Amino acid sequence: GDQRAVRPEFPASPAQVDDVDEAILEAHRALIALRRRKAWLWRAHTDVIEVANTAIALRTAIGDDAVVVALNIGDDPVTLPAADARERVAGDGNLVDGRVELGPRGWAVFEA
Repeated sequence: GDQRAVRPEFPASPAQVDDVDEAILEAHRALIALRRRKAWLWRAHTDVIEVANTAIALRTAIGDDAVVVALNIGDDPVTLPAADARERVAGDGNLVDGRVELGPRGWAVFEA
């Protein structure tokens, strides 16, 4: 089959993309920057901090260098333990007293 119909060619520059969702674009930029800063991520160990029906918090680390990810797929806000998370680098969660607060369908990535 013709792959071009399934996967249209990328435009030459981001300025040529129609209907850009700035929040998604910014999330990609932040996560790409994090991946560049944390070259060890591909070989790190991930621990589950907490898991519930619609939410999870994970800590991926090598030594003292860690990244904490929190996801909420539910329609209600949740609060999860944040381990040693200290600075949000992407997403929309807030750190409050060692816990991460996420809104409905919220997510956040933190550096520890």
